Amino acid sequence: MIKLDINTTKDQQKAMALVITNIEGVDLIKFDMGSKTLTVIGDIDPDMVSSKLKKNWTPEIIHVSGYESPLSCAII
Repeated sequence: MIKLDINTTKDQQKAMALVITNIEGVDLIKFDMGSKTLTVIGDIDPDMVSSKLKKNWTPEIIHVSGYESPLSCAII
């Protein structure tokens, strides 16, 4: 789970598109405007996701957990 200070739907869509188009292995991505958290699930590197988002925001990795397939993780 990554916390992002995003206040508009446009920024939400931009962040999600940035992750989907620039990082391979993403199975699922969702953004919760209430808690301002981005959830990314798949065979990914959490630091890679964070570094891509740093170009426009100040991401904070809140939680990383294992995923169902080997060598995968979920940023929840």
